[in-house]
Amino acid sequence: MLAKRSLASFWAAALLACGPGTGGTDRIADGQSPLRDVRRLGKLSDAKLIELSGLTRSIVHPGLFWGINDSGNDPEIFAIDSTGKALARVLITGATNMDWEAIASGPCDEGSCLFVGDVGDNQERRGRVTVWRVVEPSLSATHSSLAAKADVRYPGGARDVEAMWVSGDRSIWLLTKRPARAANGTLRRAFLYRVPGDLWNVSGVAHAELTDSLSIVPLPRASQTWITDAALLPADGESRPKLAVRTYGSVYIFAVDENTGRPGSLLSTCSLSELRSNAGEAVTWLSQGSMLFGSEGRFIDLFTGRCD
Repeated sequence: MLAKRSLASFWAAALLACGPGTGGTDRIADGQSPLRDVRRLGKLSDAKLIELSGLTRSIVHPGLFWGINDSGNDPEIFAIDSTGKALARVLITGATNMDWEAIASGPCDEGSCLFVGDVGDNQERRGRVTVWRVVEPSLSATHSSLAAKADVRYPGGARDVEAMWVSGDRSIWLLTKRPARAANGTLRRAFLYRVPGDLWNVSGVAHAELTDSLSIVPLPRASQTWITDAALLPADGESRPKLAVRTYGSVYIFAVDENTGRPGSLLSTCSLSELRSNAGEAVTWLSQGSMLFGSEGRFIDLFTGRCD
């Protein structure tokens, strides 16, 4: 649990701990705990998976994970195990990759689908972004079935997003990455958007709804506070669902509504200093307590750790 300190003092300490303009995570910010049970599991073995920007657990293949490269790469998904061993590389038929930054598993009419968020927008200039949906392929496939495409527009203008998850009711949730200010100049908490699950039946552009904000405040000149991924862990009959939200420097665990996927209270937050990475853009769940962390780079190490 977070210590009972004001949000302002928490983030002031976080900024001082890492220093202006750096992505360093050498010190643990006020109110955080160290990531527990940290272990290196292996490294990515696919020489083409060099800009890992998202990971998600497979629903169809236990113990398997799907990853993506971000902008400038082919529209492919990569199947790996928890040690980073390459198991498959699948080209998404009909898709393009302008700036893939998120991938999530979720329900669809066909059973289980993968949702790829072409939602990156560093300069916040895109009038619309795209979510691709494809039935989770077999490991023997080299090409997927034809992807479904949904264009999404945010209210109030473009947003840079790298965190996405899909809930049991098929809603798509999107969480902003970078600092934003209110009209009075104060820094805003990260914006949370929801796109209803029927967006695939919408003619034209689907509209994201600004539903809330999360208790994470991305800070200027402190990239370790910027949000780079999220992963939903469904309930398993014994434990309630949870949401992991990753920044470059920390991971946050939230309670989640089991049906809608909407985040609730903050359960814990941990420093990722032991991962020693300034390019950490991927997180997913291994089990109820353990997460899998990945970063950009060729043959990059994969780590596991707990935050509870």
